[in-house]
Order: sequence, then C-alpha cells, then structure tokens
Amino acid sequence: MVAVAAAFKVVAAATRAYTIAMIFAQGISGPAGWANLAIGIAAAGTAMLAVDAAMGDVGATATKTATEVESAAVRMANVTQSLTSL
Repeated sequence: MVAVAAAFKVVAAATRAYTIAMIFAQGISGPAGWANLAIGIAAAGTAMLAVDAAMGDVGATATKTATEVESAAVRMANVTQSLTSL
C-alpha cells in the first residue's frame, strides 16, 4: 500500500513538472502560445468556479444536516429523560 502511495506521489510530481514545462514552452512560443495559455487559464478558472459552487452546495447541505442531527439528539435526550422519570 505504501509503495502505491509513493508511486502516485511520483506520478503527481512528474505531471506537475511536465505541466510547468509546457506552460513555459507555450509562454515563449509567441502569440499562438499566449492564446493557448489564455484559453487554458479561462478553462481552469471556469472549472474552479464550478467546483467551488458545487462544494458550496455540499457545505450548505452538510451544515443543514448537522443542525438537524443536533436537534434530533436533543429531542432524543428529552425523550430519554422523560422515560426515565416515569
């Protein structure tokens, strides 16, 4: 299992290095490369906004669920207390 995790880290590092090298190559290749970089940045920004919006919805749902669980726990404690006092 540790070897698999280490292999994933190596692949991730290699992918990051390759990405940085490609960004550099596009940056020095002139106007066509600059256009490609602009398109890539716009796509990445759009994806980040979409993920952020999705996570915001998940966060709101999780908060609502946690509140409901806390409320149910309080009600259960009240019921238990009522039953033990009988």
